[in-house]
Parts: sequence; C-alpha cells; structure tokens
Amino acid sequence: MPTSSCVASTRRQDDERSNRTVKQIYAAILLLPWSLLTMSSSKPSSPCTKVCVLAGATGSCRGCGRTRQEISMWGGMSEVERRRTMAKLEDRLLTSIRQSEINS
Repeated sequence: MPTSSCVASTRRQDDERSNRTVKQIYAAILLLPWSLLTMSSSKPSSPCTKVCVLAGATGSCRGCGRTRQEISMWGGMSEVERRRTMAKLEDRLLTSIRQSEINS
C-alpha cells in the first residue's frame, strides 16, 4: 500500500505534467499567425476538382472550366465574383467537351 508521501509525490508529478501540457498548448496558440486565429469557418467557394489541365484550344481548365486568368485571380475575388464566374463554368465545360468530340 502506498504511503501518503508517495501519493503526494505522484500527484505533484501529475500536476507538473498537466501544467507543462497547458503551457505547451498556450505557447502553440501564441505562435499561430493571427490570420489563422481569426479565419472564418466557412471555406470560400471553389469549383476546383483537382484535375488541373489547361486545354490548348480553349485555354480553360479541363477539370473546373476556369481560364488561367480566373484561376490566378480566384484568391482575390469576392464571394459574389466567384459565384458569378462559377455560374458560367457548366456551359463552358459542355462547350469544351463538344469541341473535343467534334475534333476527335
């Protein structure tokens, strides 16, 4: 059976470990860039399908339909501008598919 001094020593060690963990968490939070701490939880809209291949004939991405210019400007666009661009993409992709079928 452990003595009271052993129990007290074990509790002190547990408290010290716990305090170190809390301090490490606070230190990690303080090192995060402010932009990460204040970021909105909602992700910006993106049509990206991770199939990034620019078609030579149209100059648009075969995965999402955006042009090179739209892709490069995407991060600076407002949500309204992004949605306006995304509204055009379905027709653009269908046109691109039709053109490739005609050329085949």
